[in-house]
Amino acid sequence: MSGPSDETAGDLPVKDIGLNLFGAGGLQETSTARTMKAHQAVSRVSREELEDRFLRLHDENILLKQHARKQEDKIKRMATKLIRLVNDKKRYERVGGGPQRLGRDVEMEEMIEQLQEKVHELERQNEVLKNRLISAKQQLQGQGHRQTPHSRVQARINTGRRRASATTGLQECPRKGVRFQNIDEAETAQPALTKYGSSLLEEARGEIRNLENVIQSQRGQIEELEHLAEILKTQLRRKENEIELSLLQLREQQATDQRYVKTEISL
Repeated sequence: MSGPSDETAGDLPVKDIGLNLFGAGGLQETSTARTMKAHQAVSRVSREELEDRFLRLHDENILLKQHARKQEDKIKRMATKLIRLVNDKKRYERVGGGPQRLGRDVEMEEMIEQLQEKVHELERQNEVLKNRLISAKQQLQGQGHRQTPHSRVQARINTGRRRASATTGLQECPRKGVRFQNIDEAETAQPALTKYGSSLLEEARGEIRNLENVIQSQRGQIEELEHLAEILKTQLRRKENEIELSLLQLREQQATDQRYVKTEISL
């Protein structure tokens, strides 16, 4: 009886715990160990370095997103140009005109689109600079109307260095516990504060001048690009008119040839 019982026992399903012990458990242990190692590595780095790395990664992420958007826009433009090129080629082949000028027209349209894209990019940069200029002017006005930060703050510590009037005033009303400001220190700190405020104003004025110069240069670039785009559009319209005229001439020539063939056949 021991033989059959052993065979059936071998056929019974047995729970496989080896995978849980060494498979998933091992993966969890390795992931936990990696997490702990990462935390230890982070704890060794200073806060300033972590912030610097985070800001650098954030900037790189923004640049990668911008590059991906530009590539997507480029792919869309190329697909649109390809569809337009195929349609124009089919139309010219149907009419019977030569597709030799088609490549030049497509290149000119591509150049116009690139110039328009540059114009839009410069306009966006111009808007950003205008906003920065407005914020800088507002900051400059706020600093001009702002008083010194220590002009109305009274001293919280009794330094013992008082004038005669301060000591007499303190003897006259000792019960109120009034704390007087150190006038000597305030007078010595006043020139430093005014110097600091004037340096801030000069920096803000210099930044405003730089922004105005950049805006002026970008306006000149925008005007030049718009003028060049208008010239290219005029050339493109002229070439389109030439192509239409050549197509009409070809149609007239084709109709004349067909009439001539018909007259020859009738004769």
